[in-house]
Amino acid sequence: AATAACSYLQVAILSHALHRRLGGSVMDGALPTFAKTLLGTLVMTAAGLGALHLMSGWPVSRLFNVARVAVVVPVAAATYWLAARALKIESLDLLTGARAKRKG
Repeated sequence: AATAACSYLQVAILSHALHRRLGGSVMDGALPTFAKTLLGTLVMTAAGLGALHLMSGWPVSRLFNVARVAVVVPVAAATYWLAARALKIESLDLLTGARAKRKG
């Protein structure tokens, strides 16, 4: 929680500094992007919890815990990627290089 709080504080401080130096356009579109990211995260969470629920009958052991992680992480990542594509979250293109491919 402390790391997350510090991250948000750092974003606020840097945003304020950029706003002072570059003007008001620095944070244009931040709220819709935040809302889309939050929605994508909620969809990803639901998919991850759903996958965990489907594996709830598995025995509790180190091997099965590793298997759960091996299933949930790719399911959650793929779900977020699909949700981000459907919501047209532009920052996803920065990670995947899709914007550069479209321009080039």
